[in-house]
Amino acid sequence: MYTIGEFAQMGKVTVRTLQYYDEISLLKPIQKTDGGNRLYGKNEVAKLQQITALKFMGYSLDTIKQMLSTMDHAWEKSLEHQLQFILMEKKRINNIEKTIRAILQSMMLEEELNWNLVAKLMNLYQENNNTAQRYLDDHFTQEEQNALENLPRLGEDDGKVQIWMELIKEVRINLDQDPSSEIAQKIAKRWMDQVTSMFADNEELRDKSWGEIKKNNNPIGSYPLESDVIEFIEKAVGELYKEKHPSKNMDK
Repeated sequence: MYTIGEFAQMGKVTVRTLQYYDEISLLKPIQKTDGGNRLYGKNEVAKLQQITALKFMGYSLDTIKQMLSTMDHAWEKSLEHQLQFILMEKKRINNIEKTIRAILQSMMLEEELNWNLVAKLMNLYQENNNTAQRYLDDHFTQEEQNALENLPRLGEDDGKVQIWMELIKEVRINLDQDPSSEIAQKIAKRWMDQVTSMFADNEELRDKSWGEIKKNNNPIGSYPLESDVIEFIEKAVGELYKEKHPSKNMDK
């Protein structure tokens, strides 16, 4: 037999944990000495291994107690249910992660917590929310959606998101500049360089995506742009293309 200290060391748990398991009748010692010291045997070693494994899988102590008290417990069915629960929990945590990251990314621009945007992000990433997918299905073909997968999305752990946020911030700072000014043209060139890196030669998808972004519904995971930012970009890019292609009138 093993003392509680020896048993705790074997099972890689604390003495207090074993005391608690005893208190809730989850794992009781095989006997107690006259001095009240708990003693454990080989059967308890096996049971502690089961408890530890089930706890690792995410089961609550109450559920574990019920499972181990039933000799004919349907283990396969229980594990299948637990797997589904874990997958749902994984998705929920992933959505929380994206929401928090998107909020931090937005604070690069806002420099404060924009609760209106937080509400929009929660709605975008909330569990079982298929609104974004329905929007994509209604406005983009499957081939187009596959191409859009490469776009940096707010909330993703992608360095390209930071580049876009910094670029949008620069636009905001220079909204009072003339679209044909040197600084506006530098911004326009950087903007279009980023756009080209995402869409390459697919001008049709580029223009279509920009049209959806202009609606300010954040349909493809982009940062919602204010009307003055959109107007500045379109005018500055228009001047950029006018300079490059004087005979070509482009509405970007």
